[in-house]
Amino acid sequence: IMSRRRNRRSSKQHGDESFLCLVAKVACTLLFICWVGIHVYISSRRRLSWGDVSIIYSKDQSIQRYGLKNKNKGGSTFPYFHLDSHQSNNDVFGISQKMEQIRMSSRSQSSHRSNKSGDFSQFFIEVARLKNEFTKLYGGENSARFLLHSGITTFQPSGRRENQTDVKSIPYGLTHTATRILNAKRNNRPFKVSFAGYSVTVGRGNYFHQSYPFVLEKLLKKPMSFLGITLQIRNAAIGGVPSFPYGWCLENFLGEDVDVISWDFSMNEAGGVPNGLEAYIRHAMTLRRKPMMIVKDTGRNIAARRRELLQDYVDFGVLKDPVVLSIEDAMEEFATLSEDML
Repeated sequence: IMSRRRNRRSSKQHGDESFLCLVAKVACTLLFICWVGIHVYISSRRRLSWGDVSIIYSKDQSIQRYGLKNKNKGGSTFPYFHLDSHQSNNDVFGISQKMEQIRMSSRSQSSHRSNKSGDFSQFFIEVARLKNEFTKLYGGENSARFLLHSGITTFQPSGRRENQTDVKSIPYGLTHTATRILNAKRNNRPFKVSFAGYSVTVGRGNYFHQSYPFVLEKLLKKPMSFLGITLQIRNAAIGGVPSFPYGWCLENFLGEDVDVISWDFSMNEAGGVPNGLEAYIRHAMTLRRKPMMIVKDTGRNIAARRRELLQDYVDFGVLKDPVVLSIEDAMEEFATLSEDML
């Protein structure tokens, strides 16, 4: 009997000791988590300076990097990129400047034109807001424009040259895209954009409404409405499906009345093989409006043959305003920068 009592007392003592150890471990863990959380918060609110301007940012704010100098990193500056003059004249910044000059000229010539152009004042204000937001998000006007120039490839018939002094200098493809938008307004119908592709376009890992086609819709719907045009976005991508057999069913997936379509199959068709894209183009041109094509592809070094194919179809007069978007090309120069500069 005495032996049983001693065993019970011993087991009780061991039980109390284990419980205290558990409490101590939990307390230490909570303290460590709090300590880490405080340091993460402090580091996320670290202060940067640009000249005499002080910038505080956190993860819920747009990071502004106008030639930033980080006080804690010895004053590293964000680099200045050389911009091609022709591309600068014809990017969103250059064209906005031309359009503003046209508006000012119209106002000075006639009060009637002034009233007419004033109908689109909200549109120009919204465009300026989006442009400024993009500028702030990607490190200032210079780096934002360099990002656009590097990541976007447009096409025009071979040998064509534009006069860069007036509105006629707007590139052939952009003029044709503008005509598409004006036709939608003239006919009082929605402007329809359909996206095709694989899991990246679908938005795997995110909610469907967070996929990039609907991010684009969120950005463009408001300015389009100021033009009196309803924007409709369709995301018809299917994960793991290449151009074939998808491209043989475009009317079913994308709609026969679409104004713009996309091709985003580069991961499924690695190595820049152009066959799938060519078949896709031919089927796309059977749709009623012979839609604009947005090709989301890999870098120009890998996918050169696909770009040559697009140029051929532009020269043949089959494609009017195709665009290639390449994340790899856009990020190539930025990827070589040290983290201190970003």
